Amino acid sequence: MQRTWLLALPGIALVSMGAHPAPKGTEFTVITGHTLTEYESVSKAPAYRYVSNGLGGHLSGRVRFDNNFTLAGQLDIDHGIISGFEQETASVDGTFDPATKHVGDTAWNGATAVRVGWHDGIVGGEVGFALAGLPENEQRIYPSAIGWVGLPKYAYLWGATFSGPITRAQTLHEPMVGVGHRGDFMSLWWGTHLESRIANLPWALAPVDNPLANNDVSIRNIPFVAGMTVEISPGVRLGIEYGDGDNKRLQTVQDTRLSMVVQVEGAVRDDF
Repeated sequence: MQRTWLLALPGIALVSMGAHPAPKGTEFTVITGHTLTEYESVSKAPAYRYVSNGLGGHLSGRVRFDNNFTLAGQLDIDHGIISGFEQETASVDGTFDPATKHVGDTAWNGATAVRVGWHDGIVGGEVGFALAGLPENEQRIYPSAIGWVGLPKYAYLWGATFSGPITRAQTLHEPMVGVGHRGDFMSLWWGTHLESRIANLPWALAPVDNPLANNDVSIRNIPFVAGMTVEISPGVRLGIEYGDGDNKRLQTVQDTRLSMVVQVEGAVRDDF
């Protein structure tokens, strides 16, 4: 049964929602809200560490055709206000240069991504690319992908990278893996940052060296996300998500998000 489209309501915080199976027809998501992120400047001579309180917006859409092929796209805007900073290293000549940004200054970051994919009843995925301007990296093009396998109405495994809202908190949209459930009336998901999780395995007991030894995030602060949505009217799901974690060791504040999720689907309680 098809339904008249509704505009998704804005959320109260930005979300990095776990990858989920594509419903038949079209799906829209609109999310906006508060972000708290600590990050380093791209310049290392001198290097600065900034804390940013911001507002972000995310608009995404996905269509699943009758042959199960999908097209997906998204647009992200992240506006931050600097609430703290410090210079970590000296400049090339040994002096301490004035910071390019100060408390109260604003910073804009944005991204867009497109993906193509295929979803069936027990497996699905999408691949594409993202164009993003992130404060810790001069790179501008990133892979954007999601994948899942399982029985959505019971449980499924998922992975995603640069496919949720793309913000300054890079570890909350870099490769994450997790588990989820997507039933007729409720969805649940949990995910963790893949690189940090691998880096904290007991490599001392292994016959090979840790390939990610440069990732020294404390095991207590590995980024994660967890959330749920419920159907509040036919085709409209409303929920929350919480996520936090460190981008690197010795952060003064964790990257945290308490989020509202709103999704609008084109068909009511579709079979996957």
